[in-house]
Amino acid sequence: MDSFLNVLDGSPALEHLTLDQAGFSFSENPLHRKINLSHLLSLYIAYDAGLYIPYILSNIVLSPFTHASIESFGWNSDSRGLLHCLPPDKTDLKMIDSVKHASLTREGGKYILLGRSSKSHTSKQKYLIDIKADAGYLRQAADFGTALVDLGLIFQDSPSLTGVSIRTPLEHLRKVDIEDWVAVFSRLRLLTSVEFRQMLNTGDDDHTDFEYTFCIRRFVEALKRTELVPQLEMLRLTYLHPVMLETLKLDLAKLLALRKTVCSAFGIRIGGQDWSP
Repeated sequence: MDSFLNVLDGSPALEHLTLDQAGFSFSENPLHRKINLSHLLSLYIAYDAGLYIPYILSNIVLSPFTHASIESFGWNSDSRGLLHCLPPDKTDLKMIDSVKHASLTREGGKYILLGRSSKSHTSKQKYLIDIKADAGYLRQAADFGTALVDLGLIFQDSPSLTGVSIRTPLEHLRKVDIEDWVAVFSRLRLLTSVEFRQMLNTGDDDHTDFEYTFCIRRFVEALKRTELVPQLEMLRLTYLHPVMLETLKLDLAKLLALRKTVCSAFGIRIGGQDWSP
């Protein structure tokens, strides 16, 4: 590893770097330094051991314009989700502070965190940061709460992040409690837009509908705490079954009224249309 860092140190004009299972080994006392890669346009790191990824990232300085793609797969005691793909001190990963919109998705056995510098949902701009973390031990129903907290910690006190989109199947929401949502929103104080993208079958399963309604209610209860994300202007729900909407009508009405006391522009959109009680 030290030899590789020496190579990087001697390549200040490097523009593209790919490390795919490169098979580094650590010396007994690995060096810690700051190698300036300000010209780097793209970085791809993929390992099955999370320890390598944060170590490499802790030794380099990236510009606000670097596109970083990080993938951790397989599982061991050092590979624990999104946050463990990054070093404890993220100061020199300057592209994180350039992210204006972040999305968190659970797909199959991975958590996927994407961040871009554009607020537009239709933007084709490359992601500034793209983290894919094998769920590994995070396969229980409670695990999405851990991923949410990771989202908050990664972008904590970000000067740029104003939009967040959450997308996950129902089974990963069941044990996400109000405090998990609070933990996210308390760290992302500049948010103006939150989108909740549902991934569930919208059939005739009354039990599923009831559970999903309960999950949404916890999310809404957290947002009723108006000291959190005080600049919030828009809550988007991509879909609510009419029965679920009727059940949640009073909760959403109260949320709308409370939020308008701190931000008069606040609104709720459901299925692409403005909602009012």
